[in-house]
Amino acid sequence: MLRLPTVLLVLWLTALAALAGACSGVDRVGIGDDGEEEEETSASSGDSSNPSDCGDDFCDDNESCETCAPDCCAAACGDGLCDSGESCDTCLEDCGGCASCGDRVCAQDETCATCAVDCGDCPGSCGDGLCDASESCNNCPDDCGECSATCGDATCDGSETCSSCAADCGSCPPMCGDATCDAGENCLSCQGDCGACPPSCGNGTCNINEDCATCEDDCGACACAPDGLEPNNGSPAATPVADGGLECDLSVCTNDVDWFEFDISSGFTAEITFLDGQGDLEMEIYRQATLGYVAGSYGDDDVETVTKNGLPAGTYWARVYGANGVENPEYCFSVDTF
Repeated sequence: MLRLPTVLLVLWLTALAALAGACSGVDRVGIGDDGEEEEETSASSGDSSNPSDCGDDFCDDNESCETCAPDCCAAACGDGLCDSGESCDTCLEDCGGCASCGDRVCAQDETCATCAVDCGDCPGSCGDGLCDASESCNNCPDDCGECSATCGDATCDGSETCSSCAADCGSCPPMCGDATCDAGENCLSCQGDCGACPPSCGNGTCNINEDCATCEDDCGACACAPDGLEPNNGSPAATPVADGGLECDLSVCTNDVDWFEFDISSGFTAEITFLDGQGDLEMEIYRQATLGYVAGSYGDDDVETVTKNGLPAGTYWARVYGANGVENPEYCFSVDTF
């Protein structure tokens, strides 16, 4: 008899054992440690359904979609269900397209803050320092700044006045000094705009251009009050006046006489001016060294003047008083020496 090599014999026996095991429940045939063939029987040969195998990612002969869905019921793209093994990347039909900013769809994970292209601009918040599209200078000046004044917008803004925008602020009220004699102004209340009132002394009204000095008939006699140089009622208390000096707002009241003192080299011109209608004044000149009379002026006009030349140098006095004791509430005294 022909003897087969040992290796070929082992292979032939292994194949026969595998074929026999398929029919008898034997899963595997192998060679034991002693070189003899050994059979390994499947643990499930006597049980058609072993739940311990469900979930091993293999759908065995004894498993089905009903008995072991994890192993045997594979997700099917296109069945209308986005199963756990499917996603927008693997099955667009079941799970839809993946969210992408710019696809014109505001997906669940997108907001106006993360994707304004799809979800639109976020509504503005006044006071956040940004002038958003929904804000303006009218509803949020904090973010957008103050609106510029616009004449004719029916609002008299801060920079507008009745002069610059009468349409918004209304017409300006009459104002003295605007070169227009408006209604309510006249020569008495606003001479600058309406002109001076014509003379009307004697009409019984002391108008704005009349006083006690110009119209005693309407305004009454001026009250006589001592002037600021008093007391200068005698030569020892005479008021010094320098060359070219002028003293005004002076008065001669009842029992009052005014004295003035000045120094000359050889001559002088002394003068008083007043309104004779308020009281006639007279003026006399005396030399201090001799106490003697030098000259005087006793006219009935509004001016009394004394001029003298060739006199001894020294100090001289001017004496001013009311003729026949009358008063005069206002006059001026001046002197030029040479």
